[in-house]
Amino acid sequence: MHRLPALLAVAVTAVAASIAVSVPADPAAAIALEGGDPIGSLELAESLDPSTLVVAGWAVDPDTAAPVDVRVEVAGAAGTPPLELSLGPASIDRPEVGATYDGIGDQHGFHDRLDLPVGTDPSRVDVYAANAPDTPGADQLIGSMPIDPEPNAFGALESITATPDGYVRIRGWTASTSGAVTMLTVWVGVKSVGFPGSGVYHPLPARLGYGGAGGFDALAGGPPYFSAGPHRICVDIGYGSGLGARLGCRTVSIVEDRFPPETTLTSGPPASGADTTVELAFTNGEPVHYGSSGLPGFECRWGLGQWSGCRSPVVTTAAPATYTFSVRARDDWGNIDQTPATTTFTVTEPPPPRLVVRADAVRHRSRLRIDVDPDSADHDYRFRVEKRVDDRWRTVARRSTRGSRDTKLLDLDRGRYRVVVPAQHGMLRDVDRTRLRR
Repeated sequence: MHRLPALLAVAVTAVAASIAVSVPADPAAAIALEGGDPIGSLELAESLDPSTLVVAGWAVDPDTAAPVDVRVEVAGAAGTPPLELSLGPASIDRPEVGATYDGIGDQHGFHDRLDLPVGTDPSRVDVYAANAPDTPGADQLIGSMPIDPEPNAFGALESITATPDGYVRIRGWTASTSGAVTMLTVWVGVKSVGFPGSGVYHPLPARLGYGGAGGFDALAGGPPYFSAGPHRICVDIGYGSGLGARLGCRTVSIVEDRFPPETTLTSGPPASGADTTVELAFTNGEPVHYGSSGLPGFECRWGLGQWSGCRSPVVTTAAPATYTFSVRARDDWGNIDQTPATTTFTVTEPPPPRLVVRADAVRHRSRLRIDVDPDSADHDYRFRVEKRVDDRWRTVARRSTRGSRDTKLLDLDRGRYRVVVPAQHGMLRDVDRTRLRR
């Protein structure tokens, strides 16, 4: 194993454009790394011929600005133990890494050609960053990928931390030369849950030329994936070819969630109304997370009936009556809101239909034509005609329609008139006005 000569390093860098990129100006503040474990990224694993392997990337320890040692495990033919090699300190200048992470400096890159024993037949490489001596933390896997002549997706797992409510928060970033959307898979033993691997702004992939939306910051967990207790949690990245690369693993102690969710009704019907289509929407106040036990997220009931699983929104058709609706949230740990959200509302009888009368001046505005709707062969409609006299309305005629013959034509004096159809046949009254000019 030896360092790449300068000319060869330039040639390999041309193949893997992600290794040496000019750093664009970026106003984002430097990221303060959490915890004492080293982090890093395996950006390239390429076999130039059966006896050599080129690996490149970077590694840092949050507890020191000094370079940290990097070692490589190369998987060969099936049934043979991995080949272990030391790269020594990762000390190549990587200003984009130094600009991204607060207080760690720039000398943290590695870019090495490894001479392999004859017959190794390398297929996969795992790269580990050593924890800085006499500091908290432990050696960490910073990248694992198949050896491929084509550039693979890569990235960095920055942290996995337990939350007080039974989840784990997973943060880092990914990049892909193909530009394909990546998917992250979180493994707890043989169980796994997937979630989108990008979409959050992160300055390092932006500085590397892959755009700023390669970051991830997500919650995952809840039974059956994350039971209470310590777990070894690993994060894999998937990409276009369907092969996988591992970003890293952490051991995290999950705390059982003992906090019940808080149920809130976000919308519902008015306290009283005639609309028989009722819609009620609600939320549980829980953070968005990936992984679910399949338990009902909500339970609903009407009045004092039985609780049953439901989803927001609940939409139903309700007959005229008074109703009480209650909903309570249930999380993946089995905690149930003991103070359900409740609302009471009344669906009223629909208002009766309204009669419609139209009074028009016709025949050169010398006659009054009266038309009452709705047309009906079964009903006669009573109405009265009133004239405006001395600022008062005085009744001058009382008439009624005759079944389907619901139009009347009256010969009246000049003046202002109104036609009043009183409430009848279960319908509301109506009024219309006009003026005659004889």
